[in-house]
Amino acid sequence: MKRLLFTLLVLSLSVLLVGCNNIEEQRAENSIKQYYQALIEGNYETAFQELYLYEESYSNGQTSLSNSEAQTIYQEKIKYLNDQSYKVKDFEITELEYEDGNSFWHHVNIGVEQNGGNFQL
Repeated sequence: MKRLLFTLLVLSLSVLLVGCNNIEEQRAENSIKQYYQALIEGNYETAFQELYLYEESYSNGQTSLSNSEAQTIYQEKIKYLNDQSYKVKDFEITELEYEDGNSFWHHVNIGVEQNGGNFQL
């Protein structure tokens, strides 16, 4: 009986831990979808809300940028891309990759148009 309870406990914990990763994966995927869909629609304010800007010099993942400073940098980048006639046309999430069983990232193919030419990033 103890062995059965132990087995059920281990299985329950395994399912719970796998479910936690799945929730974070879904959150990330939803954020990616909302970000790129907003870019396609030209709704840069909504896209900015899904974006996390960081500074490479901050190795701990934090930033010294205020929200308004980050938004200004983002708007400058969007203006530059618009000046270059660069538009996001579509996107596809192609893969979910794990680094250590916990850290993950999504691979995304992005279809863009620039000056009438289409290409994939």
